[in-house]
Amino acid sequence: MTKIEEILFERFSLNEELYQENLNKFIKDGVLKDFPSKEVPRVCIFIYCSRMFEFDKEYSELAVNFKLKPFYKDDFVILRRSMVDYGLLSRTPDGTKYVRNK
Repeated sequence: MTKIEEILFERFSLNEELYQENLNKFIKDGVLKDFPSKEVPRVCIFIYCSRMFEFDKEYSELAVNFKLKPFYKDDFVILRRSMVDYGLLSRTPDGTKYVRNK
């Protein structure tokens, strides 16, 4: 578990069991079926998505979109933006490169 994941688990009173419950509720056959309306399940989804990316590897916006689109075609952009907002991914100032945070 990364440091930012630990911070998010603590901030939202998550544990591994609750994390898995939320994933099981919203993900079916490796695809996000419904976007959660509440923040805690959304954070679980963002953590799950961030784990699709390797550490110390830069990804273009296109590459990030390519990984996220099969998971949630309806609005994969919200996943990318939210992972940045929650500190799970970092984006360069010009928005061209993304890196998974440790």
